[in-house]
Amino acid sequence: MNEELYRIFDIGLKIFTVTLIMIAYYQLRETKQKRHIDMYWKIAEIYNSEEQRNARTKIHDIRHFIEKLQEKSIPGPEIVRMYNQEYHVSKNMEQREIDRAIIHRIRFLNQTGVLLRKNLVDKDLLFGLIGVGFEYDFPIIKIVLGAHRSQHGMQYIYKELEGLWTTYQQWKQKFA
Repeated sequence: MNEELYRIFDIGLKIFTVTLIMIAYYQLRETKQKRHIDMYWKIAEIYNSEEQRNARTKIHDIRHFIEKLQEKSIPGPEIVRMYNQEYHVSKNMEQREIDRAIIHRIRFLNQTGVLLRKNLVDKDLLFGLIGVGFEYDFPIIKIVLGAHRSQHGMQYIYKELEGLWTTYQQWKQKFA
């Protein structure tokens, strides 16, 4: 009789433990999904901010400068050098403000790359929001980033950007 009570108690305790583990797992999963959604909304808020809209406008303006240089068949490293002279280290403060606005966009995209790598934001939500604009801006961003890296001698600055680009390209292939 004592042994039978012990077995019933043991089975009951095991069922209770498994139930608690399942509840904890589902709560953890729900919390993670909620964090992804909260993070997405924060990213969307920043993405739609005045600073980011301004940065995207400045990238569009720089696109014309770079396309003119590319039409003249100027090689990439020379374009990077010319960008540095015209914008990043320019004495003209308006030109430097254009550069700063673009760097603000690069920082934002770099941070989204960190969040994605750390699995703190959902890939589909993120790329659904920033994907098309990122794809359009990336050729210009790559030149601006190259200019900053060469000017400061730091090839690792904003290193998450290339990872974000690679992940975006892989994500986009799913829909091609």
